[in-house]
Amino acid sequence: MKKVEFVQEQRANDAWIFYYTTVDSYFVSESGSSDKETAYQKFIIISNGGSLSPIKTILETKTID
Repeated sequence: MKKVEFVQEQRANDAWIFYYTTVDSYFVSESGSSDKETAYQKFIIISNGGSLSPIKTILETKTID
């Protein structure tokens, strides 16, 4: 079973706030944002078993001599 957490991080005495997702205490790449709603939408995707990894689709291939 995986533990997925939505995290807020703030520096002491600073207005800087950053949100991100962890899975089993490990930071999920590309899950972070300084915008809470954007980061939360990514959390929802991850917590539902989705991935933030880009999907690569080869649209056409040609072989030349």
